[in-house]
Amino acid sequence: MGFWNNVSRLNLQDFRPGIRSVAEFGDRLVMACMEIGPGKEDAGHQHPFEQCGVVVEGRIEMFIGDERRVLEAMGYRVGITAQPDWRHVESLHTMGPPRLFVGVTAGNLDSMLSNYTAARHKRKEDAYSERGVPGRRPNHAAVVYSQMAKQAFPGVPVVLGGVEASMRRVAHYDYWEDKLRPSILADAKADLLVYGMGETAVREIAQRLAAGRADLGGILGTALLLGAKATAAATRRRSTPPTGGLPPKASRQMKAAPTNTTRPA
Repeated sequence: MGFWNNVSRLNLQDFRPGIRSVAEFGDRLVMACMEIGPGKEDAGHQHPFEQCGVVVEGRIEMFIGDERRVLEAMGYRVGITAQPDWRHVESLHTMGPPRLFVGVTAGNLDSMLSNYTAARHKRKEDAYSERGVPGRRPNHAAVVYSQMAKQAFPGVPVVLGGVEASMRRVAHYDYWEDKLRPSILADAKADLLVYGMGETAVREIAQRLAAGRADLGGILGTALLLGAKATAAATRRRSTPPTGGLPPKASRQMKAAPTNTTRPA
């Protein structure tokens, strides 16, 4: 399957009135590009496989069942290195140095589930790798890739996301090591973690960095490690009771509340 490095050079053909498209078919993947005219509508369809897409220019409205989604081009270009060779940091250089940040994900499936069965046996096939070849992702891929990105692009913010990172954003039990682990951020050394779908969060991150803002705190759907001073300040705020006691009205309500007692029969 060819790689589309210039959409403007694609030979789009009439598909439906006001819609032109072109598609390439591989063994396990179909790539399609569509040009939809203003106000035109494509017919609904169903298929059993997963689908993802990106808006190159303009804005489109999509419906999945009764759910409405709006996709809009933000003017950013994204370079992707899929399943880089974790043994060589240089494998990340294929996409070139990012201008804003490096986004890291372990893939559609947790890398430990991808590599091992529930009985901790090595899997013989990886459903999310080309031709099902196993072993193309390291254990704890989110951590490994994040550390690689830090080495490959010094000074560039690293933003961690995906299923593997979302499920480990706080202290958690690690089934594979049979012990409690801190947030994945402690090992990954990423600057920020995006959990969940992240559509709104990643846009806010890109806009802040494009505007020259280094502060990524306070973005909904994200997590980051606080420094020692910030952690101490947050702890003091949580543990310090409000000054002046309770408001008079609340105090009266508490005193007037009846006390119920029970005795064993």
